[in-house]
Amino acid sequence: MSDILGEKNICKKCGKCCRLIYSLKSYEELYEESKNGDSVAVNFLKLFVPYVSKKDALDIDTAAVSAICEYNKRMYGADTHFYYCRHIDENNLCKVYERRPKFCRQYPKNEFIILPQDCSYEGYSFMAREKVKAKVRKAKEELLDIKIMRMKAEDKGTIERLNKMETRCLQYIEKYKPFGSEDW
Repeated sequence: MSDILGEKNICKKCGKCCRLIYSLKSYEELYEESKNGDSVAVNFLKLFVPYVSKKDALDIDTAAVSAICEYNKRMYGADTHFYYCRHIDENNLCKVYERRPKFCRQYPKNEFIILPQDCSYEGYSFMAREKVKAKVRKAKEELLDIKIMRMKAEDKGTIERLNKMETRCLQYIEKYKPFGSEDW
């Protein structure tokens, strides 16, 4: 991902991303799911340890924790539970860096992720968000073209293809609705 910025190793190694892992599920919920064989829960708990209280996470980055909690409350009506990686050391270095999980290697995977303050990936996230916004705007333009083509179409096969194209465009736009796609 840092390749997008034309730089390698832009991480400042503040450790906040490793200390502000969050889930809509509590440790107890994840533990029960892991006991029932849920591989996602099993793998999550292999990596991450719950904080005793939300205050521990707030001490890492108040602004990021508050933003994450507000977002999850607004979007999902759910509380946020914070965790930290069991492999981060006191110098903010990963003790298993060479064999770290895919989850860690892809950070930040979601261009709309709430990053900790002063994260060096903010530039990457901004650029990635702008690319998504451009694709959404392109999909909206395609919708207009599809409507015009459908008005001119005479055969049923063409109309069906246009309807499928329209559905794909609408689904793509809808995917980013929580982030404001209706205004892009």
